[in-house]
Amino acid sequence: MSYNPRYEDGDWKAECDLCGKLFKASRLRKRWDGYKVCPSDWEIRQPQDFVKAKADIQVPKWTRPEMENTFITIPGYDDWLNPWGITWGLTWARTWGYS
Repeated sequence: MSYNPRYEDGDWKAECDLCGKLFKASRLRKRWDGYKVCPSDWEIRQPQDFVKAKADIQVPKWTRPEMENTFITIPGYDDWLNPWGITWGLTWARTWGYS
């Protein structure tokens, strides 16, 4: 039921912010987003809007400093793997005639 043009003391005609129909101001309700709406357009706020998540702390409680790299060289090891001194990749392909 929209606007009824009869006199009521202290009431006035007002427009619904959503549908645009005229109603008595006393029939309009303020919705959660601030709109003044008629009874058919009024809705409650979604309860999930009030859900608060727990803080997700991803920092470990303690850490150790990062250690410095230690390289070990074994004499003759590289010569055993690659006795001809061939570098692999395009150079290897050219050496054996594949390019």
